Amino acid sequence: MRKWPPPAIWILVLLIFLSSPVLRAQSIENFRWLDLRQPSDVQTIVARALMNEPYSMVREIGYIGVPPKEPAPPAKAASSTPGGSNSVPNTPKLAVPRDAHLLVITADRTNPSALPDSDILSVYDVNQRQITATLLLRGPGLRLLGWLRFWREGSPELVATYDDCTECQRTTFFTAFHIDMKTQQWQARWPRSTAGAPIFSEGQEANGGQQVYALLDDEAGRVVLGTWAHFSTPGRPVTDVVYAYRVEYYGSHEATEPMLGTQARAFEQRLCGGQGVLFGLADGQDSALCHSLGITSAPPSLATRRRHRAH
Repeated sequence: MRKWPPPAIWILVLLIFLSSPVLRAQSIENFRWLDLRQPSDVQTIVARALMNEPYSMVREIGYIGVPPKEPAPPAKAASSTPGGSNSVPNTPKLAVPRDAHLLVITADRTNPSALPDSDILSVYDVNQRQITATLLLRGPGLRLLGWLRFWREGSPELVATYDDCTECQRTTFFTAFHIDMKTQQWQARWPRSTAGAPIFSEGQEANGGQQVYALLDDEAGRVVLGTWAHFSTPGRPVTDVVYAYRVEYYGSHEATEPMLGTQARAFEQRLCGGQGVLFGLADGQDSALCHSLGITSAPPSLATRRRHRAH
């Protein structure tokens, strides 16, 4: 006869299931990227709004569309032929509301013979009504990672990383693009004008520095970005700088929290453990710094993923 686990085990499994938030998410409902191959009034508005901005080309125009009021007629059944496949009906096109703010990404290539990796990318919020553009971010190496809820009940946000320069010892920053519920404008979290959220700086190892970072699924139903910079230079005191970056509940404001004392030590353990990493955004888990904490079970691939994504 099969032996079933005691009731306490089932209760524990249920609690774990209920407490595991679905933080990785689909995009905002009805969000679309505009098909730039088809000329439209939206592209004309964007060109006018960016008239005085430095850019060579428009890369993307994102918007939250409006579904058609009447349901689309059912697609005709496609006939299948031997060796062929049935056709897939097209997704209905969503109209761009005239009062919707647009998420616009441009590229500026000052040297026509330079590789695309050297492009300076800019992200704007474009107000269609006022035909104005507000710069959210500018820098090379912009990488859109995917949509994420920073807390269980939050709206999906488009997370990204970007660099501060090209052909230099780059610093990589973290950000997220989201809709402000009051103004309906696109905004960027942790702007560099207020220190930003740096996750990795090249060249620190030559100065006696080691770095660990990770974007983690928080056990409390939140996402936290953690960074740990350790400096051990001969003749100087050993220094540890630990930060946690979160989005506050309900108010939707981002927070930058320096970690100190025993709280920092516990956070360092968590960063080195590398459990619950999102989008593979992590580095340093197999470093000597993490090994000094007695952690040897972190997936070694985490420490090389960022370098493989480098230019």
